Amino acid sequence: MRLTPEEWVRQQFLHRLVDAYHYPAGRIGVEVAIAVGDAKKRCDAVVYDEQLQPLVLIECKAEHVALTQSTLDQALTYNRQLRVPYLFLHNGHETIVVRIERKTADAERPLSLKDRASDPDKSGCAERLIMRQEAQRSDSIAVGQHSGRSAKRSDSKA
Repeated sequence: MRLTPEEWVRQQFLHRLVDAYHYPAGRIGVEVAIAVGDAKKRCDAVVYDEQLQPLVLIECKAEHVALTQSTLDQALTYNRQLRVPYLFLHNGHETIVVRIERKTADAERPLSLKDRASDPDKSGCAERLIMRQEAQRSDSIAVGQHSGRSAKRSDSKA
């Protein structure tokens, strides 16, 4: 299997979760299959909590691909089935963290990248969100942004 630029970004991000933040690799699903209407899709990665419930949906793009409203819309579409409280959008240069809190199962308002606010957990590092679960539920959605590069790719092709 050829290592695509997007796959390289995903692997770097997931390795950082495991190696730097000591998140259990056994609680990270890669290429998780979901149904979107009649179509079968695969989200890049899903991180599970201690009870093996989906906690974070991760959508990665290649380093040369900007994180846009389309990227967020793709993750939100996948999240209609998974209903995770966190979305991470990552391209190796930037990580956008979206926290979705609900009072009820249907209390999600439309979200735009124009809604960007400060980092929702005040840590400045998206990966740390995985280590904390918030019990409070409300109708608010927070979008944070963390700029930073993944490890440099040592080769130009896989």
